[in-house]
Amino acid sequence: MMTRRMQASPDLPSVLLAAAERADHIWQLPSQQLVDATESKLTEIRKAEQSAIQVLSRIIDEHGWPGVRLVGIEGARAAWLLALRADRFPRAQERFLHRLKEAARRGDAEWSWWAHLYDRVCVQRGTPQSYGTQHILTGNRLVPHPVADAEELDARRKTVGLPPYERATSGLKTRARRARAVGTC
Repeated sequence: MMTRRMQASPDLPSVLLAAAERADHIWQLPSQQLVDATESKLTEIRKAEQSAIQVLSRIIDEHGWPGVRLVGIEGARAAWLLALRADRFPRAQERFLHRLKEAARRGDAEWSWWAHLYDRVCVQRGTPQSYGTQHILTGNRLVPHPVADAEELDARRKTVGLPPYERATSGLKTRARRARAVGTC
């Protein structure tokens, strides 16, 4: 059922895409640049992160999770990226996780998106991840955060539409090497 607010908000996809683009810019800043940032730059970054979370929260409050039916595939992917990068806002991130799961159950979001966010929340809580989607760059190596029941990892990944772990991480390792070469890790 479409509400009046949904009908009156055809710009939701562009709002999500713009918020995700701003958040992506912050996410891609080289670590050293963040370490060396002035207090005013850090304040600017925090405000931008908070703004992105507020955008997603407002949309969820008004419309529910911004799934594919409401905002199209690109808008839905942008919403997922905003949720995924909400590490400084753990309560909001957990709320997003639950809403994304509801959308995936309805067929209005990708289960693989939910799995990435689920793993991210697990890492934030300090518990082992389930799908092996979260890694850290240690020196020159890409190392997964701890994984629960590693023997069953590929079986779990398959249930949410993720490729086998080794195949997925080969692409991650390539992207990490490229990012290090240009100084964005």
